[in-house]
Amino acid sequence: MPRRRLLTEQQVQFTAEGQTVVGTYIGMDNVPYRDGKILNKYTFENEIGTMVLMGSTKIDEAMGRCAVGDVVEITYKGTVPTSAGFTMKLYDIAVLEEDEDGEEPKGPRDSGPKGK
Repeated sequence: MPRRRLLTEQQVQFTAEGQTVVGTYIGMDNVPYRDGKILNKYTFENEIGTMVLMGSTKIDEAMGRCAVGDVVEITYKGTVPTSAGFTMKLYDIAVLEEDEDGEEPKGPRDSGPKGK
């Protein structure tokens, strides 16, 4: 049976704890947001098509350690309250590395902030 490959970008929206997305990191663009703010938009590709993920403090920190071409796994871990009374989404973001013999990525390399 043929695979379905989307021809339009799909924005990733994490709604359930444990939800995971894996894709090859294509690059980052800056996009205008409300009140004159600029957000980072990260683009990934996988067998389904092209996905985009809008940045946040935690996503931007981790993606700053990823290189174009890395296979990245992003898992939504839920939310925690901030000291200012807001909620912050938490993610595990890892780079999947190839085996020494060049096989498909087998396990994660942490791409989170150092020392955390």
